[in-house]
Amino acid sequence: MHEETIATYNRAAQAYAQKFAGIGSRIEDIEKVFQLCGLTNPRVLELGCGDGRDAVEICKRTTQYLGIDASEGLIALARKKLPETRFEVVDIESYEFSSPIDILFAFASLLHVSTQSFERVLNDVYGTLSEGGVAFLSLKAGKYEDSGVVEDEWGKRYFYYYDEVTMRRMAKKYKIATLNHNQRGKTMWMDVLLQKCK
Repeated sequence: MHEETIATYNRAAQAYAQKFAGIGSRIEDIEKVFQLCGLTNPRVLELGCGDGRDAVEICKRTTQYLGIDASEGLIALARKKLPETRFEVVDIESYEFSSPIDILFAFASLLHVSTQSFERVLNDVYGTLSEGGVAFLSLKAGKYEDSGVVEDEWGKRYFYYYDEVTMRRMAKKYKIATLNHNQRGKTMWMDVLLQKCK
């Protein structure tokens, strides 16, 4: 993840948390993923958990949750919101996927990494997912760009856009349960639900 992106999230953690709160938790998506997984109390990893907005809903459905984020500022807010929950400050690109998981969530987080890193993460996740395990990814849809930069009053954030062809190529090991495009605000999003099958 670009250092400038991390610095921007750290600099304005509270402001971004308020902004994300306005979007609301992805309750329907979370429920759909848990239903597809079908396990009671599954092991869940959330990449880019931010201030814990979605962790609040996820942790109503499991006690085995770990949220990671590269922003110390956002993790501090998450720990305040959910003091009994496991959160770690770590960049997605340097995280070691070693503990077995049943569900992975990545709400608007993998859009901060390049295709090379994204594909490596997908392969690493595949190796740690249980049979029938599920991964939910939410991405900005569009033509892949190496330098998608958004600048606001708090600083710069780097984004990468993904199309369906690229996504299907990178996720070729998985069964694609659903792949949908949704307009949210001014942005077109691509939501992808992957499952590890024999």
